[in-house]
Amino acid sequence: MCQNYIAESILWFFLQLKFPLIIPNSKLKIGWDFFIMCLCLAHFYILNLCLCLEYNFGSYTTFILFYRSWIRGIIGFFALDIVQKFNAGYFINGSQTLDKKTIILNYLKSDFVYDCCGIISLLFESLGNLPYQYEVLIKLLFFFKYFK
Repeated sequence: MCQNYIAESILWFFLQLKFPLIIPNSKLKIGWDFFIMCLCLAHFYILNLCLCLEYNFGSYTTFILFYRSWIRGIIGFFALDIVQKFNAGYFINGSQTLDKKTIILNYLKSDFVYDCCGIISLLFESLGNLPYQYEVLIKLLFFFKYFK
């Protein structure tokens, strides 16, 4: 019952917003997806550097400050990506689906939880000051977004 209420609340909220629908094969959507892919690749590279440098050089403050600034910046882009996915059509069985209610329900059922896991892990990372074992697990939680 609680899940239905949350899903209906999200559905109602996004149906009330007057964002235009994004056609699935438009240049805007393809460009946005490419930009998000580049951000993810850069984040994976920077995450590896962080896991090596932050714990081997403990007080490598310049890198730590850069990493926290990076995290705060990409949280906004991934939040915009979630909003974009609520408004982007998709293909199913070779035909476009542009019905806003169907798009929202499909996204809620498929990728919304994984995208939220990615943002939640980034939010916890931006807070910092977590014990080492929890911090590594939270950093790895971001990978659930892409390896479902």
